[in-house]
Amino acid sequence: MLLRILPILCTGLLLLPVLAVSEDAPGEGPEVLARGPVHEAFGEPTRVNPVPGPVVNKEPPQAIEEMPPEDKPEGDDVMWIPGYWTWSIDDEQFVWVSGFWRTVPPGRTWVPGEWQKAADGWQWVAGYWADAADDTDGDGRPEVEYLPPPPTSLDAGPSVPAPDDTSAYLPGCWIWSSTRYLWQPGHWVPFRPGWTWTPACYKWTPAGHIFVRGFWDRPLLNRGVLFAPVRFARPIWQKPGYVYRPSYVVQPDSLCGALFVPTASTSYYFGDFFEARYRKRFVPWVEYRPTRSSFDPSFAYYRHAYARHDGWEKNLRTLYTRRYEGGIPRPSRTLVQQTKVINQLTVNKTVNHVVDKSIHITNIQNVQVLTPVTRVKKLEVTALSALAGPKAAPPPAVVRQVRMEKMSREQVAQQKQVIAYHHTVAQQRKQTETKLVRTAKTEVHKTAIKAKMDLPKGTKPPRGIRHTEKAPPPPFIPKPMVIHPEKKPPVKLPPIKPGLPVPKKEKEVIPVPKGKPMPPPKETLPPTLPPHKEPPAKVVPPPPPKGTPPPKPMPKKEKDKEKKDKN
Repeated sequence: MLLRILPILCTGLLLLPVLAVSEDAPGEGPEVLARGPVHEAFGEPTRVNPVPGPVVNKEPPQAIEEMPPEDKPEGDDVMWIPGYWTWSIDDEQFVWVSGFWRTVPPGRTWVPGEWQKAADGWQWVAGYWADAADDTDGDGRPEVEYLPPPPTSLDAGPSVPAPDDTSAYLPGCWIWSSTRYLWQPGHWVPFRPGWTWTPACYKWTPAGHIFVRGFWDRPLLNRGVLFAPVRFARPIWQKPGYVYRPSYVVQPDSLCGALFVPTASTSYYFGDFFEARYRKRFVPWVEYRPTRSSFDPSFAYYRHAYARHDGWEKNLRTLYTRRYEGGIPRPSRTLVQQTKVINQLTVNKTVNHVVDKSIHITNIQNVQVLTPVTRVKKLEVTALSALAGPKAAPPPAVVRQVRMEKMSREQVAQQKQVIAYHHTVAQQRKQTETKLVRTAKTEVHKTAIKAKMDLPKGTKPPRGIRHTEKAPPPPFIPKPMVIHPEKKPPVKLPPIKPGLPVPKKEKEVIPVPKGKPMPPPKETLPPTLPPHKEPPAKVVPPPPPKGTPPPKPMPKKEKDKEKKDKN
């Protein structure tokens, strides 16, 4: 009998450590945050000039072993993007940006970011959506071109008027051409329901700048299922066998009313940053401008989607203003605080009360930022349509329902392969860029250098993504032109529409000081010129009469005598 029980006991003892570290003990698990950085693969604010990653004087922790939850959004174009450590500019400590489910943009592949050793600490090198066409061999190793730093943007606004009321202006950009940069003017992008054009940009790396071409992507709130960042009080991820699974989803509509662009970071931040001390460090999403003449493309999309509802943008700005003033409750900062607030609203029976007469959102919509993924069977995305009015129907361009399903064994194995591939690419990218900096330190910032990641044998790239919907054709983009970096391009004024009066130039009026009469203007006479002298007229002898014989030639002696007399 003992021999029969012994193998079972041994098996149970072997599994105990794994089960103990996989499930967080009370008080040891990660703290779920209701505010913090947004995963850079989910979306980033548009910037006209490349921004280096933050440098910190503290070494980042070892990457966490992370696995996606069992629930996955429906669709063959959805992929799990792993999380990463980031330096919170608010708490000044490392927090873990959880991985998330992402609807992959057509023709793109994700290249993760990585922390790299710098001269004065550790610096973050951001990830980017690479063009799948750069992988010419199809082996999962994209060829990367590291370019010299581009000049400062010369964008001075649109040179031609908008073709219609729903087109968005995107600033110009420098384009590398063989040995120099050419200036590509800004252009207008038409509104396409269900799609947002991500403009071309440059990503800073220690080995040079990577140019990312523009591409069509889903609207910001429809890009996937975003999970909340977490903060660890103790390094429990270092225990053998520990696996972290994100379990709380960020409500898509809550991002609209609490999204910010930090001045010292390349990522979005969400949540409660409405205090006065954050005013100079976090710009509200509704006020952010890449240039004076352009909006953030994601915000411009929803502005045009709600163009027929005049109250939506106005009420959204009012929501930000009232949260700054304290007239409307601000979102909770952690999951624990959110739970307490919702319990109080439930006891006081004010869950469905409207927070403000001009803003038609309820208390629960205002404070609920996080939702357990186990309770999400159908995720509603309406971009806070209640702001357009209690009876206003949301436009089809913003409505989306995300249905969750349990992953099969095949899907679990596929996502494990995706995670392993992303980790390998991040490590190889780090090694490639470090090698380029060491071997070509003097030339790397003067000319373009192409490099291909040397992935280990056996590394399998993810399977091809099958997109359910085809992206629109790319918008019209002007051709690059040669412009000296120090000289701005000529600004073309829009043509005057027929029927409008041509403005007249006003006469200059010189102000008269009070109490003192203005002296009469002095008469200025034109300068005197010397008298004009006509040149003497040439005397032409009259022609000889007809029949007169020609004169005889003068003898040589007389010719010589005549020359001497003249001299």
